[in-house]
Amino acid sequence: MSILPDLIDLFPDIVSWEQYTGEDTFGVKTYAAAAPLTAFVYGRNTKVMSTHGQEVVSSVQAVIASTTLLSPRDRFTLPARFTPVEAVTPYYPPVLAVDNSTDEGGHHHATVYF
Repeated sequence: MSILPDLIDLFPDIVSWEQYTGEDTFGVKTYAAAAPLTAFVYGRNTKVMSTHGQEVVSSVQAVIASTTLLSPRDRFTLPARFTPVEAVTPYYPPVLAVDNSTDEGGHHHATVYF
C-alpha cells in the first residue's frame, strides 16, 4: 500500500535515490542508477539511533512517499536548499538511520535521517 493520492501534494520535493548494490574487488561501493523519489524534506534536530547503535542527532529528515524498502547503505541527493554551500558536487549526505514504516496494508513510506 502506498500513500493515499489525496496526500501526495504534501510531498513537494524530489530526492534522488541510488540503491546500494555492493562493492567491487577494490572495496569501492557500487550503486544502481539514480531514481527520483517523491518526498517531504525538512530540517529539525531529532535524536535517532544510528545503524551502529549510537544515539546521534539528525538535522535533516526526508519522508519518502514510496513502497520501496530503503537502506542506510543507499545514497541520496537532497534538494539544493539542504546542500552545504561548500559541498563538493554531487553531495551525498551521510545516512544516519532509515525507518521503513508499515501497517496492516504493508510498507507505505520511509523516513530517512541525515
